[in-house]
Amino acid sequence: MRAANRIHFSARCSKEQAQEAAGPTGLVAEYDGKVWLFTLGQAGQTSRGGTKVAEIGPIPRITAKEYLLRVNEAGGPKGSATAVHTHPGSEAFYVLKEELSKKHHTA
Repeated sequence: MRAANRIHFSARCSKEQAQEAAGPTGLVAEYDGKVWLFTLGQAGQTSRGGTKVAEIGPIPRITAKEYLLRVNEAGGPKGSATAVHTHPGSEAFYVLKEELSKKHHTA
């Protein structure tokens, strides 16, 4: 079996429908009055039901005993910024509204 290295992002009609389709590698979120399902999987994989929004990846691989799929919502006025920070593992972005700029800082 090929390693899962993509995040599949789809819209759902109901939270119950999303939770049923999530399986062991999915995460259900509600945002902006809609229900979303994020699923870790292989390229081209689809989940049943819902409307495909995006396939994000490939995500850089890491080796670990277990993995955590975490979805964050971020927002702020135009031009706002976060302090320089890091996260363990891989990171991917999908913008629903407006825009995102990302800068890489080196030590």
